[in-house]
Amino acid sequence: MKYPKANYRNKIAYTFLFFQLIVKITLAQTGTIKGKIFDTIEKVELAYSKVLIMNTNIESETNYEGVFIFENVPVGIYDVIIRSSYPDTILRDIVVAQDEVLQLNITYPSVCPYTSQTNTCPVCKMSDKSSPIIYGKPTMEMIKKSRKGEVQLGGCIISNCSPKWYCSRDKISF
Repeated sequence: MKYPKANYRNKIAYTFLFFQLIVKITLAQTGTIKGKIFDTIEKVELAYSKVLIMNTNIESETNYEGVFIFENVPVGIYDVIIRSSYPDTILRDIVVAQDEVLQLNITYPSVCPYTSQTNTCPVCKMSDKSSPIIYGKPTMEMIKKSRKGEVQLGGCIISNCSPKWYCSRDKISF
């Protein structure tokens, strides 16, 4: 079936306008999350750390001043993860409203979870399966001890908030 030229052009024009309208409606229903993260342990801005919105592919990284930004975030309620040298921190129920800029000022971590001065596991309340966690570049002696389970290698990142002990029974660091 052939359409008259004027009718065919109108259909193309209406189809084009319809898709433009759908795109504008979809893009208009977004907001922005801006934030600044302050490291309460090191007493500085938390630079070059990952910030992610859970259950999405949206992620950002803090700059040298601890600032991050998420633009064009679909309207909704999200959990935001801060990932750095400390255990992940999750900010729950962050509300993104249409055409709004949500400003977050975050202290991270709010409290260091690794305050234990003894090798007694907080789960099993025993110390027979606890071993010290060693940080920094390991020597051959430390590698051998690690293979025997006498020490745990904690990696190269050293901070004021790192676990000091590992319980092999409960598989936790404390």
